[in-house]
This record gives sequence, C-alpha cells and structure tokens, in this order.
Amino acid sequence: MHFGNMKLVILLVSLAVVARAEWSYSGASGPDFWALEYPACSKARQSPVQIMHEEAIADDDLNSFRFHGYDDIQTLDNLTVWNDGYTVTVRVHGDLAIEGGGLEGMYALQHFHFHWGSTDRFGSEHFLDGEAYPLEMHLVHKTVRHRKIAAALEDPKGLAVLGVFAKIGRPHPYFQAIIDNLRLLDIGDYANVRPFPMSELLPGNRETYYRYNGSLTTPPCSESVVWTVFREPIEISEEQIEQVRMLSKISNVTDNYRPIQSLNGRRIFVRNQPATSVYGAKESINNPSGDAALPLASLFLILAPLVAAVLKFNYTCMDGRWFLTCSKGLAVLGVFAKIGRPHPYFQAIIDNLRLLDIGDYANVRPFPMSELLPGNRETYYRYNGSLTTPPCSESVVWTVFREPIEISEEQIEQVRMLSKISNVTDNYRPIQSLNGRRIFVRNQPATSVYGAKESINNPSGDAALPLASLFLILAPLVAAVLKY
Repeated sequence: MHFGNMKLVILLVSLAVVARAEWSYSGASGPDFWALEYPACSKARQSPVQIMHEEAIADDDLNSFRFHGYDDIQTLDNLTVWNDGYTVTVRVHGDLAIEGGGLEGMYALQHFHFHWGSTDRFGSEHFLDGEAYPLEMHLVHKTVRHRKIAAALEDPKGLAVLGVFAKIGRPHPYFQAIIDNLRLLDIGDYANVRPFPMSELLPGNRETYYRYNGSLTTPPCSESVVWTVFREPIEISEEQIEQVRMLSKISNVTDNYRPIQSLNGRRIFVRNQPATSVYGAKESINNPSGDAALPLASLFLILAPLVAAVLKFNYTCMDGRWFLTCSKGLAVLGVFAKIGRPHPYFQAIIDNLRLLDIGDYANVRPFPMSELLPGNRETYYRYNGSLTTPPCSESVVWTVFREPIEISEEQIEQVRMLSKISNVTDNYRPIQSLNGRRIFVRNQPATSVYGAKESINNPSGDAALPLASLFLILAPLVAAVLKY
C-alpha cells in the first residue's frame, strides 16, 4: 500500500473536508438542497432515473461496444483506490477506451466509483423495473474530442458512463482486490491496486443495455452524460458488500445514492431487447426456421464435466441424419474451465451426479445458457475437425474460446466422483495431428488473458497453433444426436 507524502495527504484531506461541507446525501446539505449551490441539479435532464423495461424503445442504431485495452493489463499503468469522503473512487492510469455502442467516437476511461446502501434493498442509483440493487458501479469515460474534463462537462455528449448493477451472489475476486484495504483508508487516503483486466468488472452479457441522455448524479450535476446501463448485473458476496459498508465507520459514507429524477419527457432506449427477464423468468427460444418456439421445459442432465459443448445443426446439411457426413454439419463451441471461484450454474448441473448410475438422468431447473459461456466471446480459435469420440465424423466446425470460465476445486472433485460409479475418468482423446490444417483466430489479443505474454499466430495461417489441452466431452451429446 502507498499513502502519499504528508503534505499530499493533508491537502487531500482538506479538500475532502471542504467538499463535504458543501453537499452530502442527507440533511440540510442533502439532494433536496443541492441546487442552491449547484443550479444544474434542478435542470430537466438529471440522473439517475427509473428504467422500465417494457417502456424502453428498441433502437437498431445501438450496436455492440468495442472495448479497447479492457482485456489487457499491459495497457494499465496503475489503479489507485481513493476514499474521497463520498464514495470509493478508482483512478485508472492507462490507455483504456470504448467506442461503438451508439456513441459518437471514442471515449477514454477516467475512473470508476461505486454507490451502495446500508441494506441490500437499496443502493443502486438507477432502478430497473421498480427494483434497486445493493450496489451500482459507474465507469466514467471522457470523449477524446476534449483534452480537459472541464470542456467535456460543458458538452451534452462529453461523458459516457457505463452503469453496472451488482447483486448478492458468489464472491468476486477482482472486486475483492479493490476493497481489501478500505478499512485502512481515511478520507483523502489512497492505495495502489495491482492491475487486472477491467473486463472482469463488466457483466458477461454486454449486448443488452439501456441508453438515455442525463447528468452526473452528484454535484455539479452537469448534463453532459450519455448513459449506458447494462441489464445484467455482476455478482458480489454479502461479505464483500459488508466490507464496503464498513466505510461508514471511517468517513460516514453510507446510502450514497441520489433519489430517482424525473424523465421530463426523455425516452429510454434498449439494445437487444429480450422478450422477458434475464433472471430466470420462463422464456421461449425460437428455432432457426422460426416456425415454432421451443420451451425450456426441462434440461436433461448430460455429463459434460470440464467443457460446455454446444451442438448447433447446419440446416443446409439436414437431410435425414446426414449432417454427420456433411463437412460443416456441426458447429461445436469449446469452453475451457479453470479452477477458481464456484460456478452456481455448473453446480446446478452436477448436484445429482453421485446419484446417477450409467443410463440414469435427472432434470435440472432451467437457467440462461449464456451463463455457461465466458464473458469474452469475441476472441476465439477456428478450425475444421471431427467429433472427439467415435464415430469421429469429420463434420465439425470447431470454435474454441480463449477465455475460460471458472469452477471450484470442490466442483471438479464432484465430477471426478463419477469414477466410483461408472469408471468415468480421464475421458479426453489425445491430441491429433493438424496434417496441414490451419487454425484461425478472431480478435487476436496482444497478450494472454491470464497476464503472461504469449504469441498467437495470425489469421493468415503462416504457422500452426498446437491443440493443447482441449478437454472436450462429447460422448453423451453425440449419442443423443445419433438417435436423431
């Protein structure tokens, strides 16, 4: 930890004390009185707002974001956590930026901070369908059109802020890295945090988001923000939110969220509008022909321990059962799993393994299949190959994602317990020769997603990547296909 020199600490503390005398979140200097000192706080395009999904307008002009440097710690010089007396602010020293997402040009990441409540019922500044989350993170980006933040604050599109909700669930290791030293930070104190990929703080689904024009949610309330609020939350644990709340004992920071502001005729837009909630409400999934909907009635427990392998049929090859003889009849997504934090949806699959003898099955309560995919689905490898089990049909277009999901040591041990029931263990096929085939890569990263520098062959296929450690279990799925 690094706490600046004495003069700097005194200066920061003095500035924080002066600032706290001007406004707060309660009493005579609370939100109802901010406009007395900051007139913009009473204008018509203020934030935060209530977001009602059914009232949001689908906008085809809202496209995918492009995140520059978010997956690469080499672009980060340093992260500095600061207790400014109002929130936890993390200054980002490095070259990170976003574009796309319906924004006009590129916006550079300046910092991110948090808003939270004293209970789990409140804390987020934005509400979604009448509900608040315990915490909300704001990633503040400044347009590269302006060199100084003062100029950006005068521009209606000077800032682009990404709002990310947090719900209570499994612990978040990178959030933990930020909050580890909070109990030591008095007002004005700061600490350095070891850089990590900023993409780890974003939700897995970055395609569904809400958009509106608004303001800063704290004084001076400048109406200079293009707001993006992601629909899908990240997860943090109850213990982690309690660590954040401990700041109330140091600097009286608690319930640091501004009340909902009126839309005053503004419209909220949505990208990639889902039919229903992404949090478990019953949904239907359209089949590729669009003729009918397939309900998520029941998922049959299929034993695929280390990798989520998804089969998709190529309908141009569908002629009876002959997709297995078509060179591109199957598309398989390969997802690695590394040991880390527990995965709740993987747990739902393996909970009953110890009860399943050969041929047995169990129903699993449906969940969003996207939860089994990695957060970064933009970087992947592609080659033409085969099934990894008999009949070894060379009918597969392989996609192997670079980023793994995480499962815990306890969860992989649960899978290994199958060896006591049906002698299923080490069920991976040895590496096969490329025999002149080429492997292609999309969105080639400069370095490894794990932090160690690596080289990756370019899409021209001048060199070959070894098919190292691809533990794919396809036998159950193929058996189901062969009965088609």
